[in-house]
Amino acid sequence: MSTAALVEKIRSDGQARVAGINNNRDKKIAEIEERLANEVNELEQEYQERIERETRLIKERVGSRARLEQRKNLLAAKWEVIERVLESAQTQVLEDEKYPQLIKDIVERYAPSDSVVRLSAADTEKFGRKLGVELGEPAGIKGGVIIEKKKQRQILDFSVEETLGAIREELASELAGLLFPESGSRKRGDKGR
Repeated sequence: MSTAALVEKIRSDGQARVAGINNNRDKKIAEIEERLANEVNELEQEYQERIERETRLIKERVGSRARLEQRKNLLAAKWEVIERVLESAQTQVLEDEKYPQLIKDIVERYAPSDSVVRLSAADTEKFGRKLGVELGEPAGIKGGVIIEKKKQRQILDFSVEETLGAIREELASELAGLLFPESGSRKRGDKGR
């Protein structure tokens, strides 16, 4: 083989080798690019799922807080209405023309002769002396009577505040049901709200 043919063969073999190496390199680059693209897709999908899950959790928390706030506001409104109803009842009791007689009946029934009777300042002035019992200093109440039994060291509180407070505790749910009938049916029918 001549030198020129030998050089041509070496050149041809070298070019074939370069082409093979380039081809191999291109395959490896394509494999790496494909693998990277798959990894990027998997990461994007994983992060998208995570974002959706966290978004759903945030929405659930916000919804839960909103429902809790709504229930809290509704409860506050119910208590405000109940308080207004009880204040109105207190005013009506104190302004009733039979109120002095009611106080007199309570004193006669529950205050033995050794008792001290305490009324509100207004009631002491209006009709306290007509009760025919020993009056103590006016009590810090709006109405009703407080009877202090000396011998038994017992205090009986028939004040309007005490009476309405007891009624408030006993009848709060009943009053709420009467004033807000839709919430009672909602409670029974829809436990999730």
